[in-house]
Amino acid sequence: RKIAAMNDMNGAIIAWIKRGLERAGKTQGGLAGALGTVDSAISKMLKGGLKTGINMNELPKIAEYLEVPCPYIVFGDEEDPASTSA
Repeated sequence: RKIAAMNDMNGAIIAWIKRGLERAGKTQGGLAGALGTVDSAISKMLKGGLKTGINMNELPKIAEYLEVPCPYIVFGDEEDPASTSA
């Protein structure tokens, strides 16, 4: 069950990155540069080919490059804190 949840989460993050790359001026090469890696690593990541999945510590850098908000990742049955009123 944990593996299925991780695959779902990786799929959602990959979709988020792909949507961000559709923005004007955003490229896989630019994202690679922002992350200090090579284009082929980004291509492999977007195809779901990374054995370890996407490094969650890189999400803020990815969001900064794409100029989009970082996705809210839910673990378990927690609610999105932004959706609750205090």
